[in-house]
Amino acid sequence: MKINTVILGNSAGILKKDFLDQSVDLIYADPPFGTQADQVNTERQSSRKLEYSDKWATKEDYLNYLRPILLECKRVLKETGAIFLHCDWRMSHHIRVLMDDIFGEKISEMKLSGLTNAGRTILKLCKSCIKLFIIMRLLQNIR
Repeated sequence: MKINTVILGNSAGILKKDFLDQSVDLIYADPPFGTQADQVNTERQSSRKLEYSDKWATKEDYLNYLRPILLECKRVLKETGAIFLHCDWRMSHHIRVLMDDIFGEKISEMKLSGLTNAGRTILKLCKSCIKLFIIMRLLQNIR
């Protein structure tokens, strides 16, 4: 895998196939939010419509979808790495418990209302406070 690469695709499969243990510094995950609705988004540059279903039979089905992804994230994340998971109010508390179960209780929440729509949450786990400070400073400078 090339350094400084953004990957779009089946994250659990890609992580399992293409990444070594403890080889990733930063993970940003933007899974479906569990809205219980069909979603239609339009790409800004091409005006192409992207449609997907964000409907789940149960909360457990949704969390069972995320679990293998987060387990692979834990495997590939370096000891000094950080993971940011973008979610909203619908499932953030359930995802938090799942991440606590997988990563341990080292996660903190940050509300980035200045960078995201209201009600969005980013859950973060950082094994190195120094890197977290740098990441936070970078995010603050985006505004």
